[in-house]
Amino acid sequence: MLLEQGVVTEETLARALAKLSGREYAHWTTVRSAPPSVVELIPPKIAIRAGAVAFERIGRVLRVAMRDPNDLAAEDEIAFVTGRKVETRVLAEVRVFEALERFYGHARTPRMRLLAERLDRLVAAPAARRPTPAPPPAQSPPAPDPFRLRAGSGSDEIVIASWKPGSSPPRPTPFLIPSPAAPIPELEFTPEETSPAQIPAAGSPKAARARMLAAETRDDIAEAVLDLLGPEFPLVALFIARKNDVIGWNARAEGLSRGRFRALRFPASSPSLLHTARMSGIPYRGIFPEMPAHRPLFEALGRRPARVAILPVRLNRRVIALLLLDPGEADLPTGRLRELETLSVAMAEAFGRLILHQRNLRGSA
Repeated sequence: MLLEQGVVTEETLARALAKLSGREYAHWTTVRSAPPSVVELIPPKIAIRAGAVAFERIGRVLRVAMRDPNDLAAEDEIAFVTGRKVETRVLAEVRVFEALERFYGHARTPRMRLLAERLDRLVAAPAARRPTPAPPPAQSPPAPDPFRLRAGSGSDEIVIASWKPGSSPPRPTPFLIPSPAAPIPELEFTPEETSPAQIPAAGSPKAARARMLAAETRDDIAEAVLDLLGPEFPLVALFIARKNDVIGWNARAEGLSRGRFRALRFPASSPSLLHTARMSGIPYRGIFPEMPAHRPLFEALGRRPARVAILPVRLNRRVIALLLLDPGEADLPTGRLRELETLSVAMAEAFGRLILHQRNLRGSA
């Protein structure tokens, strides 16, 4: 929890654990590069049960990273099965679970996976601040912001939030939208799919997708999602993910202050579950911790949800929006989470259609 809230660094936590346990701490960079011949000295069943990973062998001494280096029974068992003297080292729990998944295929929880990825990004951050290479040639311009496109050099910006397409349907254009779960084939937007006359009866995912494809603004997309999920969840909230922050977009819940919600802003400098999901692009389900960055959202809702599910909406490998749900007291079932991932892909598909349509209008102008 301290790491999730950004209260301490991984290095500080490791030193504190070492001081508390009276053992040295293992560096994660050393553990993750442990030779297979050393890792395999501890049988998977024992390693998983003890939360232990062998990472270094020096003569007859085997160094083992453990969640609890003072577990003498586990230490004796490892010494017995390996036939070596064991030196235990402390390792943060999040890294122990990552090592067990890496070496033994023992799956981590989504919470542990998200936290480990966030820690890796913090380590890589200094390298990201180095001078960037020269921009690409003019014929390969960078991808435009999904929510703000320029009609040309020096012209006014066209904002998707307020833009409405003309009466003519867009030309069929391939638009690839990757999914975090599995590759998605190229999608083509045809006049038949986007025609309002083809929209089925409301109340089903198919109807919601059709409404989103026929949307004229991004707020139309939001309303389709809220109408679909509102009867099922006590809270459905949508956020716009930008480069340096996440802002409130639209939400539906009893007692919700819509004005406060639309005024929400979560800067990237403040740790929060929303930024974890934005940076990782991976769905989250679990507790909604009491963190400083979350308090304005709790105030807008008039309460603190016990548990949440957060699904990123990814367009061209970039998270452009976040869908947050309150499933109640229990975590969202895996099957339902997968269904909602499909919905998030449909949302990205709808945003892609708006952007493509705008490009077509710009090209014909």
